[in-house]
Amino acid sequence: MSIEAGLPFEALPVTASNRPALPRIDYAADDLAALRARLLHRLPAALPGWNPALKDAGGDYGTVFVDLFAQLAAILNAYADQRGNEGFLRTATLHRSLIDLCALIDYRLGSGASASALQAFIAKPGERGMLPAGFQLNAAPLPFESDRTDLVFETQAPLEVDAARNLMRLVGHDRSSRTLRLRAAAAAAQDVAAAMDGVYAGLRAGAPIVFDDGATLAAAPLAAAVEQAGATHLRWTAGAAAADRDLAIADLRIRARASQVMKLAAAERADEIVLGHNTLPVANAAMFTVGGAVLVDGGGLLMPMLVLAKDAAARTITLDRGVAASLRRSATRVLEGTACGAATGTIRAGTTVLTRDSTSKKKDFPHTPAPGDLLLLADASGVELATVAGASGRTITLTQPTTRALRPVKRSFDETARVRFYRVAPHDPATHQTRLRPLLLGELDGVFQGGHTVLALDKAYDGLAPQTVVALSDGRLAMALRVLRADSVEGRTVLTLDGVASGAFGVAALGLHGPFEHAMRIAGHDRAEAVLAAGASQLDIVGTPPGLAAGLDLVVADGTRAEGARISQVQALAGATRVALARPLEHAYALGDTRIYGNVAAVAHGALVADEVLGSGDPAAAPQRFGLRRPALAFVPDAAAPRGVVPAVDVRVDGERWTTVDTLAGSGPLDRHCMVEIDERERATVVFGDGMHGAAPPSGRDNIVARYRVGHGAAANVAAAAIASMPRAAPFLERSFNPVPASGGAGRESPAVAKHQAAHRVRTLDRAASLADHADLALTFAGIAKARADLEREGASRRRAIVVTCAAAGGNALSLPQKEALLAFLSTRSAAPGRLRVRGHRAWPVRLALQVNVAANHPQAAVQRALMAAFGSQPGGGGFFAFDRRGLGVDLALSEVYLAAESVAGVDHVLATLFHREGAAPEVADRIAVPADALATGGDPGDRAIGRLTLQLAGGLA
Repeated sequence: MSIEAGLPFEALPVTASNRPALPRIDYAADDLAALRARLLHRLPAALPGWNPALKDAGGDYGTVFVDLFAQLAAILNAYADQRGNEGFLRTATLHRSLIDLCALIDYRLGSGASASALQAFIAKPGERGMLPAGFQLNAAPLPFESDRTDLVFETQAPLEVDAARNLMRLVGHDRSSRTLRLRAAAAAAQDVAAAMDGVYAGLRAGAPIVFDDGATLAAAPLAAAVEQAGATHLRWTAGAAAADRDLAIADLRIRARASQVMKLAAAERADEIVLGHNTLPVANAAMFTVGGAVLVDGGGLLMPMLVLAKDAAARTITLDRGVAASLRRSATRVLEGTACGAATGTIRAGTTVLTRDSTSKKKDFPHTPAPGDLLLLADASGVELATVAGASGRTITLTQPTTRALRPVKRSFDETARVRFYRVAPHDPATHQTRLRPLLLGELDGVFQGGHTVLALDKAYDGLAPQTVVALSDGRLAMALRVLRADSVEGRTVLTLDGVASGAFGVAALGLHGPFEHAMRIAGHDRAEAVLAAGASQLDIVGTPPGLAAGLDLVVADGTRAEGARISQVQALAGATRVALARPLEHAYALGDTRIYGNVAAVAHGALVADEVLGSGDPAAAPQRFGLRRPALAFVPDAAAPRGVVPAVDVRVDGERWTTVDTLAGSGPLDRHCMVEIDERERATVVFGDGMHGAAPPSGRDNIVARYRVGHGAAANVAAAAIASMPRAAPFLERSFNPVPASGGAGRESPAVAKHQAAHRVRTLDRAASLADHADLALTFAGIAKARADLEREGASRRRAIVVTCAAAGGNALSLPQKEALLAFLSTRSAAPGRLRVRGHRAWPVRLALQVNVAANHPQAAVQRALMAAFGSQPGGGGFFAFDRRGLGVDLALSEVYLAAESVAGVDHVLATLFHREGAAPEVADRIAVPADALATGGDPGDRAIGRLTLQLAGGLA
């Protein structure tokens, strides 16, 4: 800033004018240089004796003071500017300022929204039961979330679950002509995976599955069972069939999840080591040292012992005492102790610190145990077990004192009597250990007779009628045979199977699986070619499942898409049930693939905090304020609330519930009202009245109690099937999952969003008359990121309806609970609620291919990465197809593509070779029309559902 010559300091301009379109108000226009120049100009008058010639010489005290005060003034100016900008909504940045400023225009900042979803529950076959409201489920957090804590969801209403409604089918299915190829050779072309016709619970990798077409049996160990898009996908081992088979899918059943796993009578004898037995059969006897200490781990039962003898050929070791309990071979291991020192003196009972002798023998002192290791103390009376708390130098500290005196003893390999110490780390894979060896089926007498397999079982089993299919599996091998007969001998079942079983089965681990609960069909075995059209308002369901009634939620899915629906009416047909839907279906479904989940409940993100004591009522202290201990409240729908949701807080005073209101301004002296304030740190405070605006809580000790739920944010917008964990499963449930993604979760409003939404609030004044009003009002609803309103004709009468299309935060489709809450919110404010409709958006995938010439001296790889980012759809990435950049129903122009591509550094010129909607004829369109309910998507390397992007680069640096 220049200083006008001859003007006194007081006459100089104090501020400069603010030019238009500045992002913030600049009150104090002077910067540090201008302030310094002003002070230097004033300095001769303030200090008459100061020599101006010294101002640039350095070391002048006057100049130093000027620099210090100029720096101080610049800092104060910055604070003044910031303070002034926080006084205006357009320039405010602090959350506290936004809260206060928005309150002046009757707009409360959004504190967030809780995600919701429809949850399908799968009951055990033949089971039914009642799920209470508040039943809890968990979901893993999204991959990019830093907080890896499981997300908590809870049911919002009770639900009666019935296995008959687990998975319902539509009338009109057909028979498939496809075949499933099973081959005996693993290298041959064959089928090794298939999608089932529904969700089948309880399938475990390693358990046998049986392929049964009525004439031929084949078995294979199950490699994996994964639920995807409402169906179970199986994968099995290649080359599992005994012979090449081509099985008709229409006839094929894949049997799985046996109702019982039968054991051989010899299994108990084969797997058990009886109490008191001191000779153990081990897989590797040569590894042990006679006289050394070992730890026998019998499935958690720890027994310290000494090895008296070993027989490598017979694979046995003899211990100094018998085992203290019966052991199972399959669950028992023997861990060799590693010598870590010794003591020649007697160790008294109650000792917690052991001192190791220092000797010249390296074997006596090679290791130092770590905290948490087990310590075997071998003396004249045997071996004692202790736990190491710490070790340093020659001392070892124990977590507990010794229970008895330990006296030295002389071993055959030692010349001196000692109490020897052995270290064992049970959880360290490097610890020397061996398992007890198993007994094989081929080693038993009388099993194979005349081409059949005769197996004596451990008890009597039911359901083994002739021709029943059973699978034999020990976890390594699997095969299937049919039952010829089942005899009862001395209260035990003796099975005769048609065929010879493998002699390599382990007797102890061998299980006979059957009969099977699941007779699974491959997806498409009854697939029809017809399509259930979008807009369908009724469904014909096979059979008469109990419990179908008006108001019940359903999920309709066909493996590629899913949506929620609600029953409005039920009609019985011959062998079928017709249900009318409250809302027509938004999508079309392949009739043969469609599944209807009937045990469905709405769930919402949030965990219950039950009966938290807030404090004591005191009318003399009114108005009283009580903070909730846990932040980040959950929210529940409320059509009357300004944002369509209210905090999930229930406040009770002396056991009586007080009504939570948005503001106490309209409450009277006798109104038992309270309000919830949420500050900039997401901490909630319950505020009671002062006796004039709302009643004050009566006196009492700890008589104010709150029950509330915590949990909101976009992190809970999880994908389909993500809400699958039940911390406390009901006994009648097998599993649960969400067939459709969760949606509606949102964090608190950012400053930019708050300013934008506040403008909508001012324009709508909480009512909707025009189309723009409806769109603006929908945007104020918590969890809605995009909205538009259109007039569309519907039905045979061609009546005009107001259709509001919305996209949830993060781009997820609206869940059914979210649609209903939004519709109720808009209906209470719309001038034409009877003509109002709400629908979720749909993706409009775009195919784009570009030929790019890279400028000289620019690496092709770097330019390609930059182009992928420029056209990407990652949230917050700013790409051409990013959710934040695209609008509902906004067309795409080819010129926009060229502009985005040529803006990338290193692009010399570009040519589009494909630009059209996915599924349409290949072309380079000048413009792609996007329907009103759709959002253009693309930029993915290979996913057609999103929209593919192909780049062909030339030039530049390879």
